[in-house]
Order: sequence, then C-alpha cells, then structure tokens
Amino acid sequence: MPSIVRRLFRRPAAVAAVLLLAVTTLTAGAVLNAAPADAATCYGGATSVEKEVYKVRMPTSGTYKTGSACSDINLKLTYQGHVGLYVRVCFASAGCQSSYKYVGRHAGWKVIATDVKDGTKYYFQFYESDDSKYASFDLAD
Repeated sequence: MPSIVRRLFRRPAAVAAVLLLAVTTLTAGAVLNAAPADAATCYGGATSVEKEVYKVRMPTSGTYKTGSACSDINLKLTYQGHVGLYVRVCFASAGCQSSYKYVGRHAGWKVIATDVKDGTKYYFQFYESDDSKYASFDLAD
C-alpha cells in the first residue's frame, strides 16, 4: 500500500471525510445530470399547435389539459412572420395570469406557467395587437 493510503487508514476521521466527499460528489453529479433528462422527457412529448389569424385565444374553443411529463407549461415559437408574440395562460378554474410573456422567434422554449398540477385545463390568450398574426408553436405541458 502507498504510504499516503496507510496514513489515511490510521486516521479514521480522514477516511470518513474522504468517503463523505466521494458520496457527496457522486450524489451532486446525479442530481445535476437529472435536469437534462427531465427536460428531454418534457420537451420530447411536445405537440404542434397553431394560433389562427384574428384570434387572441388558442385553442379558439375548449381547453388544453396538462399531462404528467412537465410541471410547467412551455411554448416554442416555430413559425411566425414577425419577431414574436405576447401570451399568457388562462386557467379554466382560476382565470388568467396577470401579465403576458414574450415568446420570441428563435428563442427556444419559454416557460409560460410554472408548477402546474397534472390534469389542469387551460388555454392561451394573446395580446390584442397580436390578433392579426398567424403563428405555430410546439407545446410541452
């Protein structure tokens, strides 16, 4: 055995510290590596949706319903002739969010609502000046 290892084994506190550091590092690595897998699961189940011209509501009737893949409601603009749109979530049982969020072109995924329970019914409402615009999105909920 190398001399450093022999010295460590003579000091139980040093051995415990090394083991604790190793376990903490492995655990932290597992937690940090979990986030991309969660995102891939959430965004991997995304569906395509469209905002119709002269409509400020999507879908124009009815609601969407959250699933178990994501804890948030996320949108990604996939086509829109202008720079972007302002949108907010309206919940069937609780009303609309107080503010709009900007979903820009080429900006990737935008979280519109956070910590939403599975099975929640909702729809999107667009800012009035965006009513004449057609847009398509990927939706992950």
